[in-house]
Amino acid sequence: MTQILQLAPCARLAPQAKGLNIPRTPFDLNTPDPRTPSLRVSRWTGSPRDRDALGRNHNNAISNVIKVAEVEVSAIDAEIARLQRTIDQLTLQRTEFKAFIQSHRSVVSTIRTLPSDILYTIFSHLLPVDLYNSSYEFKLVHPPLSHVMGVCNRWRTIALTSPLLWSHICLRIGPLSQDSSIILRYATLMLQRSAPAPLSLRLCLYTEPTHISTFKILNTLLAERTRWQDVSLNIGPHHLEHLTSSGAEFPNLRKLTLHFPEPCPEDRAHQYFKPFSALVDLELWMNRNPIPKPLEYLWTPLRTCTLGQCLLEDILRILPLFSPDARIYITYSHRPEMHTRLASVRSAISALSFSYCDEGLMDDVLTALTAPRLQELVVWGYRNISTISALLRRSSCALTHIGMCLPAFPEAVDEMVTLLESPHALHIQELDLVPARVLLPQLIDALATRNLVPNLRVLVLKRYQPQDDTALFAMLQSRRPTLRISLVRVPPIFVARDFNEDDNL
Repeated sequence: MTQILQLAPCARLAPQAKGLNIPRTPFDLNTPDPRTPSLRVSRWTGSPRDRDALGRNHNNAISNVIKVAEVEVSAIDAEIARLQRTIDQLTLQRTEFKAFIQSHRSVVSTIRTLPSDILYTIFSHLLPVDLYNSSYEFKLVHPPLSHVMGVCNRWRTIALTSPLLWSHICLRIGPLSQDSSIILRYATLMLQRSAPAPLSLRLCLYTEPTHISTFKILNTLLAERTRWQDVSLNIGPHHLEHLTSSGAEFPNLRKLTLHFPEPCPEDRAHQYFKPFSALVDLELWMNRNPIPKPLEYLWTPLRTCTLGQCLLEDILRILPLFSPDARIYITYSHRPEMHTRLASVRSAISALSFSYCDEGLMDDVLTALTAPRLQELVVWGYRNISTISALLRRSSCALTHIGMCLPAFPEAVDEMVTLLESPHALHIQELDLVPARVLLPQLIDALATRNLVPNLRVLVLKRYQPQDDTALFAMLQSRRPTLRISLVRVPPIFVARDFNEDDNL
């Protein structure tokens, strides 16, 4: 009897069960090579009983091998589980050690060795400085340095023993502000911890005259009026009247910023400003309302004055009233559509600056003004160089600083050179220019090849674009070490707002 015996699976098992003792039969089974697709045929020469015995013995042997392998798998699984538990434990320990390191590394941090004066300077940068910062529309529950005091005892001690860190009080109170009692406690705490340092106060009130709690806060602040030194007020007439109604002066108030959201009554103007007799720096925002005429006495003591959103007529009326060497800044002011050119005025001011103003207003002021003591002139957004030259000739002044735009007119460079060659520009030490890109090479060439402004110490070129700088560096080398050049890339949005220039220039 001939049989075809196919034992390929058994033949493949042997190399896979490496290390296991698989018994072999005494018979030659002629198993085929598993790598060969064809099977070899063997003729069985034994009896059927022997063949059945052979199959049973072989099955038993394979079953035993499987049982041994299952035991081995169970042992391996147990070892894997043990190792996994060990890994989990080590991972947990690693996390705990890292947390310990993170929490204790600050103990030996370099910042803990900084001197107290340096820490004080760092802490001072955490104070609110902008009255209109939305984060300070009064939502404070804790003092502004509470997070600093919670770091360690040393930081807490430095904060509590530095009155200047508590001397900047910023309050913006509106109808939707939180409980006024919290604001009152905050103001009281700041006043206590800042004593006896001078106060810097930023106060913005949008409450109605019937809001009694606001007046309680004002009274708390007024109790320390002798410490007021730098104050910014954006309040209504009823609040300003409450501040000044007692007639008591603010003897140390040197700088005042005052916003008038509503017209200032002529009959109350004297009462509003009389207590501020120590002022030397005034920033006045009129919201395009007239400046009361009874304030003629206010301007003479000032050393610095900023006029924001003021009328052209008021500006020309006030300029002659300033004392010699006063510095005047005019911003966000515009010439009215219907106006008549006003008479000439003479002023002893030493510095005049325009920013965010229209050319019409600047043209009227520069045309009407004579300023023999003028040393600094900044006219951002003004393109008529000939009017500036006429002002200098008329005033016979000697400039030390000039800042202006150079428009993209073909004759602009020639006009600028003529201005800089005049005797009024002989003492210029700082030249701050915003030249049109198409004229920049001509301007640099003129400054490099001609002996213009021999006393020049600082040249600032705003809106600068990288290009061939051979002439620029040649000028720098020829004037070393006295000349310093600053090249500033002004963002387009800033240029458009501040200089009223077409971005294609």
